[in-house]
Amino acid sequence: MQTSDPGLLFRTSADILAAEARARKAVALEKRGSPFSLGAKILDLKLGRDEVIVGDSSGAVKCLDELGSTRRKVYRGHAGPVTCVTLAPCYQSESTWTALFSGSWDKSIRIWNHDTGELKASLEGHSDFIKSLLSLTSPYELLLSTSSDKTIRVWDLELLRSGQAPSCVQVLRDHTRPITSCTLQYGAEMFVWTGDSMGVVIKWTVRNRRMVLLQTTACHETSITGIEATEDGLWTCSMDKTAQFRQWSSFDKPIILHHASYVTSVLPLKDTSVSDIVLTGDDDGNIRVWSIESEEARLKATVEGHGAQVSVMRQCRRMENGWEVFSGSLDMTLRHWTLEDLLHPPLLLTGDDTPDGEESLLTEEEERELEELMA
Repeated sequence: MQTSDPGLLFRTSADILAAEARARKAVALEKRGSPFSLGAKILDLKLGRDEVIVGDSSGAVKCLDELGSTRRKVYRGHAGPVTCVTLAPCYQSESTWTALFSGSWDKSIRIWNHDTGELKASLEGHSDFIKSLLSLTSPYELLLSTSSDKTIRVWDLELLRSGQAPSCVQVLRDHTRPITSCTLQYGAEMFVWTGDSMGVVIKWTVRNRRMVLLQTTACHETSITGIEATEDGLWTCSMDKTAQFRQWSSFDKPIILHHASYVTSVLPLKDTSVSDIVLTGDDDGNIRVWSIESEEARLKATVEGHGAQVSVMRQCRRMENGWEVFSGSLDMTLRHWTLEDLLHPPLLLTGDDTPDGEESLLTEEEERELEELMA
């Protein structure tokens, strides 16, 4: 196929067809999940009591209303994309305020008074991108940051009580690759889990306000993109095109959920009317709904939810609608879904569908090859 468009000279026919298909999908997705566009790629989000807080590729932290549809406040100051955000209460003698933490490609962590919008401190120390943040509240009052520099830094938040910037009290170098994610495991004892770009997870405990390594496990063939701990076990997802569930009682025998593309986010749902449901988000913009039954995973539904990678998902409670899920994407939109939306998604009509309900006998790859030959 020949073209006179200079912008297409170095693109294959398959690339052009794929771009056209993505454009048609974007049009079909315009109203799905009540999308709200933030004008930048969404890299992380946290749900507050009545708000949605987003870190994005513009270097800003954007605070939205509880429906994720109205912008309330924007924090600016980072010189690179904001990859992670988290919240923690700060107790002072005369008042309590909410600290908002943001980590960025600019290697810094910024601490904001979320009640007033004031920048309280900027923390330096990492030598590469900051990938995730985790606040350990009372009685520890610590902040953990993980980075592409292969370290975990532990910051003393007690100093905020007296108006001082937190100091780094520990640097952990047990990972041998960039540390991509972290999560908390609650129970009789609290544990921290961290995952890296080699597919390794490490379990930690906190003793005398210091992190202590307990266990190292090689879980995936390549980079871990998300990690979540539940009462029953540990969920991880990876660029190796799988999500895995490791029960605490049989940690070395994972339940593996295979995908056709990179798995970029994972969210086990809690306290819903349907038990043992987990969501996975992938590089193609799909959200998959899985049930875990008799130590096996079964795909219940696929939601064509975004026009690009699903970077993050969070669950929240809406009294009038029950549980809802927010999803953020590299397509720059924030969307929210009810459990019904996820379990029974409507068909997405993009113009690529076979007419009259007839099922195509060709695979997607064979259809693409046929289109190239016809051109």
